[in-house]
Amino acid sequence: MISAFPNSSHFCRGHSAAYGLLRKVFAGFLSFISFICAAFAQTYSDYYFIPTSGDNNKLNDVGNYNVGSISGEPAASLPDFNANVFITADSNGYTANSNYANFNARDVVFKVGDSGTGSNGAWFLLTENNTATIRGDFLFSARSAANWVQAESGVKVLSGANFQVSGDFIVENNNIAGANNAGFKFAFKHHSSDHTNGSVFIGGNLLFRAAGRGTNWPTERIEMLTKVTNFTVNGYVDLTQPIVRGSKSNLIWDLKCGGDSSAGDVGNIRVGGLRGDGALKLSKQNSTVNLEFSNSEDHAWAGSLGIVDSTSVFNVTMYANNSGAKQTLRFAADSSNLDDNDACRNSAIHVPNSVSVENGILEMNFSGNVGGKLSVNGSSAAFGATGVSPDYEYGSVAFSRIDWGGGAFAFDIFPNIDAGDLITAAKVDGDPDSGIFNVVSGASGLEMKFNVSARDLEMFLYENGVESYERAIMAWETSSNIGEYLGDIALAVSDGVEVRLFVRDDSLVASFSAVPEPAAVAAYFAAMALALAAIRRGARKS
Repeated sequence: MISAFPNSSHFCRGHSAAYGLLRKVFAGFLSFISFICAAFAQTYSDYYFIPTSGDNNKLNDVGNYNVGSISGEPAASLPDFNANVFITADSNGYTANSNYANFNARDVVFKVGDSGTGSNGAWFLLTENNTATIRGDFLFSARSAANWVQAESGVKVLSGANFQVSGDFIVENNNIAGANNAGFKFAFKHHSSDHTNGSVFIGGNLLFRAAGRGTNWPTERIEMLTKVTNFTVNGYVDLTQPIVRGSKSNLIWDLKCGGDSSAGDVGNIRVGGLRGDGALKLSKQNSTVNLEFSNSEDHAWAGSLGIVDSTSVFNVTMYANNSGAKQTLRFAADSSNLDDNDACRNSAIHVPNSVSVENGILEMNFSGNVGGKLSVNGSSAAFGATGVSPDYEYGSVAFSRIDWGGGAFAFDIFPNIDAGDLITAAKVDGDPDSGIFNVVSGASGLEMKFNVSARDLEMFLYENGVESYERAIMAWETSSNIGEYLGDIALAVSDGVEVRLFVRDDSLVASFSAVPEPAAVAAYFAAMALALAAIRRGARKS
């Protein structure tokens, strides 16, 4: 038999090998797709913590869980990272207690039922030296049922314990009954007799929400209290008021409160940004709060700050994870938006004691108040003033002292309306070290950045018949050595603008002039060349 394909046997063997390889590749691809689908279709068991009453309910007791529903089958094992845990509290003083064991879950929902929290609140309690690890989100939904008293509820983190949530932590005032007139206090709390070592870490964002009651009473209010020593939110804290009603703030963050005022309590708070319009306060006497911003993206907050008295200290540091990330902070002039009986409402202190910029961009406005000491250091650090409200790009800000060791100051300049940023070192009564703008010894990488429109500048120069626009950008009321460093400052300015700096009396002045566009320069030289050629031709004819 003569084959139609002389080498058919070779063809068949080659075809079989290729087909086998194709099958293996296809099978591997199907396995990969199956793995991806399985990952996305991951299902989690729902665990219901069935004790709904009592003040000491043990989270490490498998007999306290049903699976699937509140009346489902008894659990055969404790929840793990593949379990969503639902906790319902229906009694005053309710406590879900880790009972000297670690606690693991995917998502957790802790909800206070119709009876409300009462005067003793409802708590998720993490005992000494234990860890709670939640791989997803944690929702704490509650309200005060104590009528005119804001009772605390929340998460207790005892000495050496670590409370960790990989996703978002959500605080909700569910406001389910009309009897509540005082809102809801949520606390990340330490042990009543221990003011150290407890830590909270939130990998996502810290969010707040509230149900509207349509009443003039502060029913929807949420006040969050941080009492633990170390508190970290890797994402942002959103202080946007869920409901705005009247002149009082419906969302308040007390950065440090409670406990013995003689204990010298310290709160180290690190957040990836702050946004919204809720109020800040520091109500604990003789305490120190260190608030560090680790932004990876831009965020802006505008609200009030009330510090109970001068024995408490509030320090702000900008150390962004992304050097291009910006945090904007606009502080109100007072704390009149706090409750009339709030100890911080009539405070005389509404600004940080110190501000340090190490990395990233920080913009601030104090609504006419004078902040503490400002330090700008780091090659990727930048500080600037901002407007008193988001409607204004420019503004002025004052500190008792300014130290510059590196990094940049940034300014928005608007020649067409004769406006721009101003940063001042102001003199403060009783502080001999105030009013000083100091370039520190060994300073390096000094820079000033100017955002100014070349077109606006040219229009101003043309309309006023002048060659430059001058504006004070920094001032001091005691002294400054900036004049010794003018030659060391790099200047960054918009295209088409030239800037030079000089000291005039007690201020640093920037002078802006227009730089001709390259096309205009080329046209000028072309015109000069033509004129010279004409002159030469005229000379030869003569």
